[in-house]
Amino acid sequence: MNILTDPKIYLEKDSLLHADMLDALRDEKTKILFSEEKGVLMEAGTGFYLISAADEETYRRYAAAIPKEKGVEVCIHQLKWAPVLLEGREKVKVLPCWEFSAEEGRKLPENEVSGITFRTVTEKDLPFVEENYSEPAEYTRRCFKNGMIGAFEGEKCVGFIGLHPNGEIGLLKVLPAYRNRRIGAGLETRLINRRLEEGRIPFNFVVVGNDVSIRLQQALGLRQAEHMTAWLLDDNG
Repeated sequence: MNILTDPKIYLEKDSLLHADMLDALRDEKTKILFSEEKGVLMEAGTGFYLISAADEETYRRYAAAIPKEKGVEVCIHQLKWAPVLLEGREKVKVLPCWEFSAEEGRKLPENEVSGITFRTVTEKDLPFVEENYSEPAEYTRRCFKNGMIGAFEGEKCVGFIGLHPNGEIGLLKVLPAYRNRRIGAGLETRLINRRLEEGRIPFNFVVVGNDVSIRLQQALGLRQAEHMTAWLLDDNG
């Protein structure tokens, strides 16, 4: 570890771009690997690395500290330096994203939906989540342990939302027959407010081009970073 300054000094220069990193500072499992005037590198849970730096030389130093084996995921906060992280890595794809975050201390109004109740997803609801989410069941169960919120018509689950292992709000899914009823908005506002109550910074990443999700974040009043980020992920295609 090379911690020369408080990481907040660098990260708060652009708090919207670094909302995920500022939130990670509040998680005891986060490891700060570098914190300097020109950048911060952290491991936010096993295999999740968050990197931000002001120049290419700093990026190269930080990149050397990130494992290159399969399964390691890296969030780059300066898209132009993605090629530096790609050096020496095979079968990796770059996924450009916009980062959105909620304002601390400002809970969102929770819209009601006729005939729908919102509550915590329990173990008996998990088979529905596994069936309707695109990731492997092992990953879905890992997210389930972080707490999920579901939308229910009676006892029937028709949608859900949860947290990725890095604390990002995601996994949002609403069955096709129940869309366009603001169920997705109801799920997201409730999880955002839960995170605020827990003293965290609610944030998510939206893949560039996913205009439906971008419009949802904007409609909820979330703040969008000025510059794109990117995730380096295993390319299984």
